[in-house]
Parts: sequence; structure tokens; C-alpha cells
Amino acid sequence: MSFRRWCGIGVVFSLIAFGLIAAIPGTALAAVITNPAGPLTSVSIGTGLNCQVNVLGDTKGEWFSSAGMCGTFLSLGGTTYKPSSVTYVTGTSYTPVSQTPVTGSGTAADPYQIVTTVQAGSTATLTQTDRYVAGNDYYTTDMTVTSTDPSLLSGNVWTAGDCVAGSSDSGYGLVTGTAPACAVTQAANSRGTALIPRTSGNSSSTVTGNVLS
Repeated sequence: MSFRRWCGIGVVFSLIAFGLIAAIPGTALAAVITNPAGPLTSVSIGTGLNCQVNVLGDTKGEWFSSAGMCGTFLSLGGTTYKPSSVTYVTGTSYTPVSQTPVTGSGTAADPYQIVTTVQAGSTATLTQTDRYVAGNDYYTTDMTVTSTDPSLLSGNVWTAGDCVAGSSDSGYGLVTGTAPACAVTQAANSRGTALIPRTSGNSSSTVTGNVLS
């Protein structure tokens, strides 16, 4: 999926995954891609899959709170797994497993990259790869869910967050196809943030206020 300066939104993807992966101790600090020239001056991914994005010219991050009230969520067997720093979703926090330092030079052939792995209870692991090409107004995220036993799993994986579009914690929501977004105003050329799926079979929702349902 591709994140074009996302907002208080959620996109749900169906998943079926199986296999085996071992958990190893992880680090406590987030990896941060820095690009002072922008448009995205920094992309921060937490070891628990929370995130924060800063845009050139904005005085605040694109997500509420410094830790970033956004992240990747996983629903399996009736349990929702989530970043521990995201408080508006009820569920079980991921256990951080590992996170690479930032690699790459920021070019299209060699984008900046962060790879983060978390454990979802005793059920599965989720590995997320975030990439950014300097000069783009978006970055991309790919996810792989792997079972920790030979059983077949079915469920949903999605991203969601409480946006601060254009440094403002209020605005308007809209959906184009299955790409939800938020904007500062209702004008066609308004500053905003959108979450653009890169896979089929997804659905989306937008909400007002600071709580996602």
C-alpha cells in the first residue's frame, strides 16, 4: 500500500498467511528517515509499528502526538493487535521483535528503507517494510503476516491514524474509491493527506473527531 500523507482513516485488507518465524529481541527506539529538503522531511517508524511523518513547512507532524497516533493493526482469531502508543484502539499491544537501521541512499533504485518485525501474541508475526524516495510526497509500506504454527490463518490487517493535516487537528474527511483522506478545507486544492491502497480487496472508513471505529 502507498501512503500519501495520510490522515484519520483506516483501510482494511483481508489476509491469509502461514509459515513459521522465530522471535528475537528488538530495540526500543524508532528508526527515522530524514530528508531536510522534503517534501517529507522525516518518516519515523516505531518498533511497535506506530508512525509519525513530518512535512516541509508544517509546524506539527501529520499524526497527533509526538509518538504518532497512527500505525498498523492486525485482527486474528477475534483479537486485535496494535501499537502500544495508539490509545484510541482497544487491543493487545505488539511485542517488538526487531528493527533495522535506515538503509539506502534515497534514490528510486535505492530508496531509504526500514524493516520492522513485531510479534502478535503467540499467533503470528508481522514484518513491515517502509520505503521512501527523496523528492516524493509519499512513502510506501509493504506487510507480511506469518503464522507461528503450521495452521492457516485468516483475518484483517489495516492502517489507521488521527491526522493533523496542515498542522491542524480539525478538517474534513472524504473517500475516493477505497482511498480515504482528510483535508484542511473542502476546496478542491486543499492541503490534505490520503491513504492509497496498493492491493485489491480492501475497504475503508473515515471518522470525525479523534476516535476511529
